[in-house]
Amino acid sequence: MVRAVAAAAVLLVAVAGLPGAASSAPGDPLDRKALGRALAAINAAGVPAAFAEVRDGDRTWSGAAGIADLTTARPAKPNMRHRVGSITKSFVATAVLQLVAEGKVGLDDPIGRWLP
Repeated sequence: MVRAVAAAAVLLVAVAGLPGAASSAPGDPLDRKALGRALAAINAAGVPAAFAEVRDGDRTWSGAAGIADLTTARPAKPNMRHRVGSITKSFVATAVLQLVAEGKVGLDDPIGRWLP
């Protein structure tokens, strides 16, 4: 389940970043209702639980959908914590691509430039 939750979080952030995907007002990437609907759609597609956080400057949206523990039927909550585990590479790749988009790292940079 950890894989599904983390994958859903990555998917939600990716969907929220698409032009017009989560914005009802021009220039507002934190359309809270649209983000909530996107998270609910991930749950409705078969992921038992999903939670995510989207940040835009000093504004933050957190949401959750689904059941965190199928045995106890405990609901997912936005402030839940989980171990990333075997999908760490996906998170590292996402962070690196964000740094590339910000112009802080180049995809063709030699690794020696950033690590000893």
